[in-house]
Amino acid sequence: MASAVRTKTADKQALLKKLHPVVKKLHKLPSSPEFPVLETMLFAVCLEDSPIEESQAAYEQLRAAFTDLNEARVSSVTELQEALGSLHNSEWKAYRYKGVLQHVFDKNYTFEFEGLKKRTLELAQKQLVKIKSATPFVRTYTLHAVLGAHVIPLDESSIHTLVWLGLAMPGQSADEISESLKTTVKKAEVDSFCGMIRALATDSNLRSAFNKEAYPHPPEGFDAGTAMERLAELMKLGPAAYWEKLKKQTEPKAKGGSKPPKSEEKATEVAPETSSKTKKPKVDKPSDDKPVAKKVSKPPKESTEKGATSKAVSSTAKKTEKTEKAEKTPSTKAASKAAPDKKSTKASSSAKPAKGEGKSAAAKSKSAAAKKTGRAKS
Repeated sequence: MASAVRTKTADKQALLKKLHPVVKKLHKLPSSPEFPVLETMLFAVCLEDSPIEESQAAYEQLRAAFTDLNEARVSSVTELQEALGSLHNSEWKAYRYKGVLQHVFDKNYTFEFEGLKKRTLELAQKQLVKIKSATPFVRTYTLHAVLGAHVIPLDESSIHTLVWLGLAMPGQSADEISESLKTTVKKAEVDSFCGMIRALATDSNLRSAFNKEAYPHPPEGFDAGTAMERLAELMKLGPAAYWEKLKKQTEPKAKGGSKPPKSEEKATEVAPETSSKTKKPKVDKPSDDKPVAKKVSKPPKESTEKGATSKAVSSTAKKTEKTEKAEKTPSTKAASKAAPDKKSTKASSSAKPAKGEGKSAAAKSKSAAAKKTGRAKS
């Protein structure tokens, strides 16, 4: 949907010209009544989010239920609510009605508030902001009705309707919308504009369609160019059937967008086939290959074992050569000496000579010892 911000002022004015006769056929568009300042505020409390005829009737009924404003001030909220009858949000309106009266009385000890007319727009705004029970709509309505300021009083139902028509963006405040419509709605046209939007917004057959809580507004807003077509369809079908039809129109688009194109589907179908072809040779190997793999893996182990044994043999050969050399020198020394020491015997035994040479050395040592003993006897 096109954004309402992009709608030109001329397009907005053209839309309002088309909208006015359509609304006028459905509802009467009476002008707002004139009251003193305080009573203008009290009437604005009754008017918020309600048709002007019902609001005026409820206000007159409320004034007739109590002798004066002071009696209404000291009455309970429940009593004021009963006097308002079936007016929309009657409980909250009774609470605000009582709160406005209490504030003015506490400030002036009377129900006189005509001094607001002598103030500038800025000072009047500051004074009205101090009244906590007064909503932004009540303050803006009072400023326009009493001071004639170029402001557009908008309540919540009117804001929802303006958003649906494409004349405002979702999320904008009443002050922001009022400021953006100043170029479209002249100061002398504010009353007729507000009366037209209020009549459409509070229509018992249509008001639920504009409510964003019942039917959420899209964040991008509505297209003002299609407002009259949408309104004609809404008046023909009703809110429930209209939104149901709108959902059916948007659902196929969402489903179609989620489906992948045919080319992508084919690609996904072909991909598994190719992957399975490449994987088959790895999984299904012939049985003849398994023994070959074992034979190829074994030779390295045997070669390593042979290398290890050859190294061990060479190391033992070297050790024997060293021992032979070591044994030759001690044996000659032992032959020259008179008696062998225990240390030499231990060294010779620890050296561990070879089998043939070890026996010859032992025989020699025994013969030498025998000779020595024979000499000693003689």
